Amino acid sequence: MASWDDLPRPGKPARISPHARAWIWSLAGQKPKDLGYAAEWWTTALLAQHVRTHGQEVGYPELAKPAHSTVSKILRQAEVRPHQIRYDVERRDPDFESKMVQVLHIHREVALLRAALEDRPEQTVVLLSYDEKSGIQAIQTVSPDRPPVPGQHPTFKRDYEYKRLGTVSVLASIDLVIGHVHGQGADRHRSEEFVEHSNI
Repeated sequence: MASWDDLPRPGKPARISPHARAWIWSLAGQKPKDLGYAAEWWTTALLAQHVRTHGQEVGYPELAKPAHSTVSKILRQAEVRPHQIRYDVERRDPDFESKMVQVLHIHREVALLRAALEDRPEQTVVLLSYDEKSGIQAIQTVSPDRPPVPGQHPTFKRDYEYKRLGTVSVLASIDLVIGHVHGQGADRHRSEEFVEHSNI
């Protein structure tokens, strides 16, 4: 409730100016290695050290002695975490948009085909989406796995040695209309295998 909120208090004015805080945030957006450090990512301790060393040079005398905790607090205020990494996938394909449109059209076509087949169940329509994975290493264990034993080891144990059996290719297609998956393993990856898979 609003009546429970604290009233504004005079308090002590902020010692670090908004411009100085913005400078710290901009530093956090750069990599330390671009500023002459060996590290690729900031730690709050390294960032605080850089702020103490160079803050006065760029016109912020209040940054002569900021503690590690002070820099951490300033970063938290802007929800900036330069010491954490969040992995992402960069869009590198220049034709991504057109390919996306093609895929969406296929999904729309499948929906229309399914609706049409509800009225004509005797009609058969096959629409396959195909992909393959070649060069899969086929290996085999040389000794049987050991099951868990209470009080000794809680998981299955497997000998690290194995026997190589060459490579194998996996060919797979899915009928987008009925959802059936066709799978096939092959020793080689040629057009003959693709034709054989197409005749399944």
